[in-house]
Amino acid sequence: MASSTTSRLTDSIPFNLDAVDLDKADNVELRTYIDKIYASLHNKDKDLTLAAEIGKLLLEENTRLKNQLAECGYKVSDETMTPPDSDRDNGDDVSVGSRSRLANSKILKRRSIRSLGQLSVATKDTTLIELMNNAFFGYDKRNDTAYAVLEQQHIELKRNYEIKKQQASEEQQSQQKTIQCLQRELCTLQAELQAATEQIATLEETNERLVKKHQAASSRSRQNDDDVRDYEQELASTTATLQQEIFNLSKDKEACCRENKILQQRLSNCIQELFQAQRASEAVHDLQLKFDRLFESYTVQEQKLVQCQSELERFERISRLLTEQGVSVRTPQTSQFASPLLRPSIHRAFWDGRSTRSEELNVKSTIPPETLTRIMQFLDTLPGTNENDPVTPWSVQHEPGWNGVEAHPTNMKTLPARILARIGRIAAAYLKWCQLIIVLLTAFALSLWEGPALLI
Repeated sequence: MASSTTSRLTDSIPFNLDAVDLDKADNVELRTYIDKIYASLHNKDKDLTLAAEIGKLLLEENTRLKNQLAECGYKVSDETMTPPDSDRDNGDDVSVGSRSRLANSKILKRRSIRSLGQLSVATKDTTLIELMNNAFFGYDKRNDTAYAVLEQQHIELKRNYEIKKQQASEEQQSQQKTIQCLQRELCTLQAELQAATEQIATLEETNERLVKKHQAASSRSRQNDDDVRDYEQELASTTATLQQEIFNLSKDKEACCRENKILQQRLSNCIQELFQAQRASEAVHDLQLKFDRLFESYTVQEQKLVQCQSELERFERISRLLTEQGVSVRTPQTSQFASPLLRPSIHRAFWDGRSTRSEELNVKSTIPPETLTRIMQFLDTLPGTNENDPVTPWSVQHEPGWNGVEAHPTNMKTLPARILARIGRIAAAYLKWCQLIIVLLTAFALSLWEGPALLI
């Protein structure tokens, strides 16, 4: 019965209130939860009443069993302590329910027999002796029979008493366990009742708060309806404008893509010509190294010529002295390089030849003027390649008289820098266009995204 009551009390709990989201629940759900809680409390109240009645019945049954056990004990004690009626009539004080009384009865019997023998000796009456013997021996037989019967009854009553006592003890223990279980269930139900009462109070406060929040949300919703309609109209006009801008940007993008392909082709041609110019510059550098080595050898030969000239001057002085003294001396023929009059002309001719050779090497090693003219004209036609642009200023200056056709740059090391500078300006210009297109597309996407979100 206790287990069935516990299962009923456990099944009476319909749901867990901790799992309910009170902030998100509306009024109908809260009323449903409150009704379920009231129904659960009503069922728990019925279960508590039933448990109290069961406990009362168990206590009454326990009291009744205790009384029956006491009565059984009294009956057993009365039956063991009270002698039979025949013994009461004879005036004997023998108690057949106790071994001590049996011993006393045997002692009395021996004393009576001894007294009877003394009486028979005194009176010498055989008839009296026989009557006394029959009376005493008959009493002894009756006493033994009654004692055996009472002892058997005593054993049976004692066994029944032990059985009933054990049954009563077991039943009392089970009743105590049942009472303890009911008390624990009662405490649990009281705690649940207290928790449910607190939850009901919390739910009522939450319900009031949610009602106020719902009213405020309703007023805000009515106010937002007008704002949403205005925003829809504004969004429609903005969407049309952005669509037109996107269409225009798409056209511009297609034009830019076509122009980009053309420019890429031109750029690839320029890069190829740039590689050719770089190879020519490397060839010029090699020729310059060879010329430097020739100039070093010329310097060494010039030093040797100076030494030879000094030796010739010394020889001429000695020859003049010997001629003055009348000694004929054979004078050797000097070469034109040893003449001090021709030395400045030799230097001038050498340096003129060096400069002429240098210009000739530069002319032969540079890119053809037509190729340079095409490269510079192509770079001048590209947008964002103004030399005054602060983003990538020119690192070199044009030669005087540069017009893109007649003149050509003489310094091969500055040409790659100039071409790369103009290529950087072209990339910066197209990067700005791409950034503008991305910004406009992002703004249009955000407007399309925020519009449905506000409507929702």
